Amino acid sequence: MAAARADSATDEGAGGSRPSDETAVVVGDGPLGAATARHLLKRGVKSVTVVDGRAVGLGSSHADRARLLRGADAEGRTDWARRNAQSLDAFAGIEADAGLRFFTCCGALMVGPKDFVTRARESAEASREGAGESLEDVSSAMRNDGREGGGDDDRWPYLSPAPGSDFAVYDSSAGYVDPLAMIEAFHAAAEAQHPGRLRVVPGEATRVRAESGGVEVSLASGEVLHAERCVIAGGALSRALLAASADDGGLFGALEGTTGSDPLAGVRVSRRTVALLQVDDAVAEGMLKDMPTIKYAFALGGGGGDSGGEQGRVESGSVYILPPVRYPERENAYYIKLGGGPNDFMAEDVGRAEIDEWLASEGDPNSAAWLESVLRALMPSVPFVGAARSMACVTTVDAQGGIGAAAAERAGATGRVTVVGACMGKAAGPADALGREVADIALGGTGEPRQGESGRG
Repeated sequence: MAAARADSATDEGAGGSRPSDETAVVVGDGPLGAATARHLLKRGVKSVTVVDGRAVGLGSSHADRARLLRGADAEGRTDWARRNAQSLDAFAGIEADAGLRFFTCCGALMVGPKDFVTRARESAEASREGAGESLEDVSSAMRNDGREGGGDDDRWPYLSPAPGSDFAVYDSSAGYVDPLAMIEAFHAAAEAQHPGRLRVVPGEATRVRAESGGVEVSLASGEVLHAERCVIAGGALSRALLAASADDGGLFGALEGTTGSDPLAGVRVSRRTVALLQVDDAVAEGMLKDMPTIKYAFALGGGGGDSGGEQGRVESGSVYILPPVRYPERENAYYIKLGGGPNDFMAEDVGRAEIDEWLASEGDPNSAAWLESVLRALMPSVPFVGAARSMACVTTVDAQGGIGAAAAERAGATGRVTVVGACMGKAAGPADALGREVADIALGGTGEPRQGESGRG
């Protein structure tokens, strides 16, 4: 995989273990940051310090109860499908090492027009040998209301997709993760495998400075962290941190393959709104007890619009749906969560204040109303409790049309600092595989699996 790098001469032996005295700082303790820290330790880094901004009040999109993960990619990207499959394979081992559970296997449906479903299925089949074996054509189950092509498959009688958008495949190996529990499990697994080598520091990184022999990371508290390597995985807040660090002699100016001196050139922050519809316990544990995650495409247009590519086109005409998940912070009730719709980009130079203000809001009411109408039309027999609630989140998107601009592909390093962006709203589920790629790039590699390295753990 391509990556923008400089000072590669300092990275001898990047494909193997690192020197035993090397240290690293990871800015950002989301799923990707936590996964990257674990993989840096696995690669032999002596110690890793993770800066946890959420612990001091920074907004985060991963502070939620459920993020879906399935083998198939909605845009048909085999690179994302491969990361999805690798992460699904790794979960059992991570949970065993950590002694904590974060993954719920409930299956996944891809529902929509024939071309959309076929492409998604092919991405999963191409991502690993035998992956297609877990994908079952269940289109007949979407038409059990008497329409042509229907059958006697009544596993999901509460679903009523629109005619023409009623093709479907089912992945029995898929499900959803609890992002906060997954972060905790990544930390616990790292501690179990590498005792005393991981440190998590609550704080806000305000400046990253390249210095002779390493990197200096300043925190708002006044503490300064020193390490040989630094990975910036701050999501939507990464650009603001780069801007605050830009006067330190062009920290990222030597990057190859980037526009000017900005390794996040072309990456934009998109406002997203999710809707939460409540169901009572009897419905969640009865009628919907076997509900899978769902990707439902129903209004795919012909262009990507301002998002510049296939991601924007698919997002604009589709939704993702989670099965009922209990939210302790919301009266301990069950909610079905869904999101989707067109990207809504913030200014390219958006700062922390604007992002925090958005994340503290309930999102866009018009988007929430649209999402609610889609879910009620798809699941007309489900007795939802009251009107939808909503909340805001953000994604980082490559506005140049590079839907394949995954975290590691958008990474740039000076030999000591790596910055990650354009995760396309997909990084939480396959964070383990992405973290492996980012750790490899941070240590001088290409992000591709090393010889003899499996996708597990």
